[in-house]
Amino acid sequence: MLEDSPKRTKRGILLGSFLGFIGFLLSPLSWWNDAFVNVPLAYLGAWLISLFYKPGFAAAFVFCYWLTNILGLFLMHKGVCRAMQKSCSAVLPPDKNGPT
Repeated sequence: MLEDSPKRTKRGILLGSFLGFIGFLLSPLSWWNDAFVNVPLAYLGAWLISLFYKPGFAAAFVFCYWLTNILGLFLMHKGVCRAMQKSCSAVLPPDKNGPT
């Protein structure tokens, strides 16, 4: 664990767990999420967009469906980072030899 990372707090753990749970519901990792979560949300988003541009319903539906899946993965990532109180701004670990 990093020396300068803050202590894990109960609030941070609860918020991170909540974000992770919502992310799991939206993510493609749960087998049932399409029928009960992502498709209805994508339909709602496409319906809202079709109020302004009717021919765009199909494209908006596909876009919103992908958006809910990506948002789910992102929320799971942020939830784990929040619960573990780690900085998740960098994907790769820092170079041991320092910057070149």
